[in-house]
Amino acid sequence: MTDPNASEIDEARRSVVSLLRQEFNNHTLGQLDPYEFGNAVAPLVNALAALTLMEKDLSDGAGLGEASRSDD
Repeated sequence: MTDPNASEIDEARRSVVSLLRQEFNNHTLGQLDPYEFGNAVAPLVNALAALTLMEKDLSDGAGLGEASRSDD
């Protein structure tokens, strides 16, 4: 059975990638200068990185509670 969190992460990733493509298209059509493009995509790249880390944590099976126990 698929983990609901994995499905949510996948859906969020698809949304972020779609927005990145849209911003790239706006940039290539000359609607955004490089500075505006950078400002538009920076939060999206950060979101994509966060989703990647969440997905990695989920696949490793290490939740916050498990990762924070260093004294066992």
